[in-house]
Amino acid sequence: MQLNALITVLLGASGVALAHGSDNHGKGWGKHASSSSPSASVTYSTNNSNATLPLRGGPDLVYAGNYGVPPIDASSPQPTPLQFNASQIALFAQQQIDGIITSSAFEGNCSKCIAGVTVAKFLALSHPEEIPALLQNTCKKYGFATDEKCEKQYASDELGPYIAQVLARMDVTTDDMQLFCAQQLGGYCPLPAPIAIDESQWFAKPKPSGAVEPQGSGKTIRVIHLSDSHYDPRYVVGSEGNCTDAGMCCRSDSFNAASPSSPLAPAARYGNFGCDTPGELMLSMFDHMQPYLANASFSIFTGDITSHDKAWQLSRAYQKYDEWMTLKTFKAQMGNVPMYPALGNHDSFPSDQNTPFWWGEGQGMTESEFQWEYDFYADLWKENEWIDEETAAEAKKHYAAFSTVTKQGLKIITLNTDFWYKNNYFNYVNTTNPDSSGMLRFLTDELQAAEDAGQRVWIVGHVPSGYDGSSPVLNAPNLFYSIVQRFSPHVIAATFFGHTHRDMFNVYYDAPATKNGTEFVAGSWNTSDPLMTAWIGKSLVPLGGLNGGWRYYDVDAKSFSIMDAHNFYGNVSEAVNDDAVPWTFLYSSRETYDPNGTWPTDAPLNATFWDRVTREMEADGTGALVEKYNFFETAGSVRTPKCVTEACRQQKICYMRKWSELSDVWRVLKACSIILKS
Repeated sequence: MQLNALITVLLGASGVALAHGSDNHGKGWGKHASSSSPSASVTYSTNNSNATLPLRGGPDLVYAGNYGVPPIDASSPQPTPLQFNASQIALFAQQQIDGIITSSAFEGNCSKCIAGVTVAKFLALSHPEEIPALLQNTCKKYGFATDEKCEKQYASDELGPYIAQVLARMDVTTDDMQLFCAQQLGGYCPLPAPIAIDESQWFAKPKPSGAVEPQGSGKTIRVIHLSDSHYDPRYVVGSEGNCTDAGMCCRSDSFNAASPSSPLAPAARYGNFGCDTPGELMLSMFDHMQPYLANASFSIFTGDITSHDKAWQLSRAYQKYDEWMTLKTFKAQMGNVPMYPALGNHDSFPSDQNTPFWWGEGQGMTESEFQWEYDFYADLWKENEWIDEETAAEAKKHYAAFSTVTKQGLKIITLNTDFWYKNNYFNYVNTTNPDSSGMLRFLTDELQAAEDAGQRVWIVGHVPSGYDGSSPVLNAPNLFYSIVQRFSPHVIAATFFGHTHRDMFNVYYDAPATKNGTEFVAGSWNTSDPLMTAWIGKSLVPLGGLNGGWRYYDVDAKSFSIMDAHNFYGNVSEAVNDDAVPWTFLYSSRETYDPNGTWPTDAPLNATFWDRVTREMEADGTGALVEKYNFFETAGSVRTPKCVTEACRQQKICYMRKWSELSDVWRVLKACSIILKS
């Protein structure tokens, strides 16, 4: 190879080379006379007379960058950037995810899941409009759901764009993606470690020493508790109630593949175990309730009004229609009895979703994309004369959560529990902050104000912070538990939830056995000091083989502690054709769980009472007490599954006791589930 050709390869396609010349200082620039290479059109002339070795016709080799050596900051031609359009990038993302799923280079499914989510994140940042198709294709290709559900649920006019927002905001350096894979994408990852809750940083004041539950007055008031109505205005009498299609049963298009032309379980006018609530079932409940409303002071509603339709069957218009019809029915049927409602996960559109107010920062959004929802409910509640103008304004600023004081002097604080619900995709961003929305800061400040004013408080929400470990996301329930511990039992009189559709109770206990200063340490828990009770209301909806139910409480007029709970049910199994559902009394909590009257008659059914019940269940070798509780969970349904094994009994008791744990709610409750599987 000629010298200049070699230099051309080394220096690049410009053909620039050093040339032998006669100028001692390299001043002579010129063409190399003997060069025949077409690329060597420019040469450099140097002549180093100090050379001690022969040049033999070659160029002088220089030192110190002299004699025309290109400077160190000389520019060079740059490669042309590769240009890909949105479709090409989306195809590349799909190929990468396919490769990740089938690759053996990753250590286990968790690393695969996180890698796949990371790919989707960068597609969401560059071309969010391509995310719905990516979700649909991946869902169908790997059988994560039926093709119909994959196609419809993640469509560009359904959940696809919302998930695109979440993917774009996820942080690859935190636990966001691991938690998403653990709680939303099939459990492919273990849960991240929970964060420590530092009470000294969260609370303005320490808990007063010697804080105790106040003495009662000996007088009671009556309070109604309703939950999970799920009114279905699309319910069709006579349609298939045991459908096999993808939509809700008891609809005009419902069918069972085994008998597509003739319903196997015709929907009765007053309800069906496989369907949401028809109008007659709701009206029959209120008709039965009328004598009890006469002496009721107020009522609470622990959320969920809209029917359980699939995402693609819902719309904002339908959401507002169902909610308006139901709440106006509540008002008409309950008359002047005030109601204090909390939003459920089905009270938002799309279902389960809510964004923190900071979500739109830097995106040109002037308000939350869900603000219409908070405005709608606040205005409707005010129109029903359940809250005043000031409280409605507060609800609009706090995700439809509010605080108010009843005529009897009880402070009620409602929460939007979507901000700890696992199916709210927006909870998988900023996951190491247990209060990303500010909802629990609102609660804490309201409780502190109540403590300063000597008020008693009820907390009303929808999604429980515990139960079986399947509903809350990690971290937020831990902070909620810490708040309950701080303000119980002297401020908080009781907490109330819904969502499970079952009649249940759970117990909060005081601090776990192990602490590190003011930080709670994971893995420690005890039941030595019962602290507070969560009352979970029975649903009206019979979906899932349940009877409809409601209850009222006898509440001390001063301490606002629960003295007894009276539970009623509508026997849906007797709803045949046009036959009405009979509503009747089911049980009293005090009489059922203290049949011998050993609990003082003037003592409330507080956490100590319910902890004692769990211990009696443990000591009952026959399992009869647990089975009774199990039967009441479904409001006495004929379809109640038996709980006769020791594993089932232990699991039930575990859920009752391990309602939450200060440091590790989710893991503890998962342990309860493991009992049944072992």
